[in-house]
Amino acid sequence: MGKASSLVILIVSAALCFSAHGYNNTYNIQGRIYCDPCRLQQETRTSIPLKGVKVILQCKPIESGSVTYTNTGITDQNGMYIIPMEGDHKSDHCEILTDQTTHPSCSETVATKGDRVTVLMNTDVSSFSTYFVRPLGFMSKELDPRCVQMVKEYDIFNIKVDD
Repeated sequence: MGKASSLVILIVSAALCFSAHGYNNTYNIQGRIYCDPCRLQQETRTSIPLKGVKVILQCKPIESGSVTYTNTGITDQNGMYIIPMEGDHKSDHCEILTDQTTHPSCSETVATKGDRVTVLMNTDVSSFSTYFVRPLGFMSKELDPRCVQMVKEYDIFNIKVDD
């Protein structure tokens, strides 16, 4: 009887574990914030991770404008953040927003200051515990001298420069 009851407990525990995983409504949103010293409005090898930037996850129903979920995170020394997210937001428009950077030399936002996060619950993809969003950046006020060489090297603007 001891082996049989242990087997039943094991099977029930496994079933609960798998069913709980299938309906897991807790996951993480992960991304990175950087400083663009070349003012190219994209991340390059000269980009610098920004530490201490407040990042806000905000969800609103697609059809109305009232916020239904919000949470925040702070970037670490590598410019990385992880924001825990709970609930089923498949009918929400969720986005990552950056608060003003605390880096005075790198304070101008790159193009937009946010990124949309699409959370796919009740699908095969919902088993992921982490969703990654594209890096968001700020531009420096001063152009880094390394940028000229990088632009030449990668022929970013397809401009022929005589040396």
